[in-house]
Amino acid sequence: MAPTPPCEEVVLRLERACRRLLTPCPEALEEAAAELERAESCLREFAGAAPAPCAPQPPILRELRRLTRLAELLLTNAETLQSGWARWLSVMTGGYTAQGQPAALESAPSVVIEG
Repeated sequence: MAPTPPCEEVVLRLERACRRLLTPCPEALEEAAAELERAESCLREFAGAAPAPCAPQPPILRELRRLTRLAELLLTNAETLQSGWARWLSVMTGGYTAQGQPAALESAPSVVIEG
């Protein structure tokens, strides 16, 4: 099987990342992050390589732009959702401050060991 051209590889990785960003669970977000990192790596390789005989055509560049914008919107919405949940959790657990703002959540110190 022939290797996938760099731009097509980036498109595939961005499509996978966007699909995973539509699934609201930590595992899907971690998989999306990995796909985005791989897409970035492919783009860096492509940018550093000498011009290939089969340079990307405008349609694939438009698709790259579209998918990059979609990933950006999905990540922005994920951050908005997360901050909304954090605000709701603050209100439900800590109430409000004297100024009428949600009380800040106090997190317990923790240690995470991997490996």
